[in-house]
Amino acid sequence: GTARHGRVMRDAFARAPRAVTLDASLITPTDIFFLCVTCFGCFAIQALSQRAFARRGPNWFTALSAGARVDIGIRCASAVWGTIAASATIPVIVPVIMRGTTVMDRVYTVMPRARALCCAACGYFVWDVCVSLKYYDGIYVTHAIASVITFGMPQLMPNGFLHYYGVVFILWECSLPFLTARTILIKSGRGSTMAFYIAQTLGFGLFIALRFFMGLPVMYTYLMDAYEMYSRGLATPKPVYAFYVAGGLMFQIFNCIWVFGMARTVLRGKKKRV
Repeated sequence: GTARHGRVMRDAFARAPRAVTLDASLITPTDIFFLCVTCFGCFAIQALSQRAFARRGPNWFTALSAGARVDIGIRCASAVWGTIAASATIPVIVPVIMRGTTVMDRVYTVMPRARALCCAACGYFVWDVCVSLKYYDGIYVTHAIASVITFGMPQLMPNGFLHYYGVVFILWECSLPFLTARTILIKSGRGSTMAFYIAQTLGFGLFIALRFFMGLPVMYTYLMDAYEMYSRGLATPKPVYAFYVAGGLMFQIFNCIWVFGMARTVLRGKKKRV
């Protein structure tokens, strides 16, 4: 019993890479392709959505300030990314979760399409850095930069590093289409309609459920996994594991700030950007 369990655990960790260092040569042309397609695709959707709204000439859009019109375009790009990301992520991560995972499954495992999804997420957040620097404040810039590093660094490690966690985090983006719809309904003067309340409920509900109630347990699991790898002398390079510990805590702080902001918006009945 106990001896067999210990032998199985040792065998599971036998495949863990030793003395790992960050290596840029591990980045493949396919990685760069998915990064660039997502990044430039977001810029294109941002511009095209603004042009589409302007060509139709609805009074609500043309009456907005230049900054508000840009914000609509940015949110449209985010909505498209969130829809595609969630649709692509669910068939990748659900089977893995259903069959159960070990420490090595979560830290080092090669899942179909997971690497491409992480590279695409990196491209999305490169775009996010650009628009956040130009149009938004510090918390959005910090979140975007940290996200680029979070999704980019695993591609400098042996294949499969933290792809499990990366795909789980990408799933969080599925709230973006509903939050975008909520903003458009507010800007178009339909902030008291049934469609608005449905979009707000789904957007806020998914955001809170995935990033808060799911996010905290996932963060705890990663902390335990990192400790297990460290205790076995497999957490190399140590600064990388430390970054993800600190980064995970920082993202949860951001999520808590946004969750409380959403709760305050609902309780006060204010229809503002969250």
